[in-house]
Amino acid sequence: MATVYVVQDDGRKRIGDARRYGDIRVIFTRKDIYADNAAEMAPDAMGRAYVQLREFNPDADYLCLVGSPVYMAMCAYVLGDMGKLPVRLLRFDRKEFKYYEVMIGSDATIEE
Repeated sequence: MATVYVVQDDGRKRIGDARRYGDIRVIFTRKDIYADNAAEMAPDAMGRAYVQLREFNPDADYLCLVGSPVYMAMCAYVLGDMGKLPVRLLRFDRKEFKYYEVMIGSDATIEE
């Protein structure tokens, strides 16, 4: 079964529909990086992303784009740095309240 790596679940976003793509695994649970401490907190957050994404399988798994844009960028960077391409992203459609797949990376085609 595929795994859906949710970038950040702070309890306020809808992630239930993402379950239809696989088992949920949350990378970050709250906002740890704020403007006044971003420089000092970023290395720890990057380390966490590397640990959480080490088992990511680009042929089966998804990165669910929910939460802080900083965390989303970190996770996408980490996957690219580890050579885990292409990356299957899940983006939320506010009109239909569903997630849809978008694939990025090496030899990937963008689907909408």
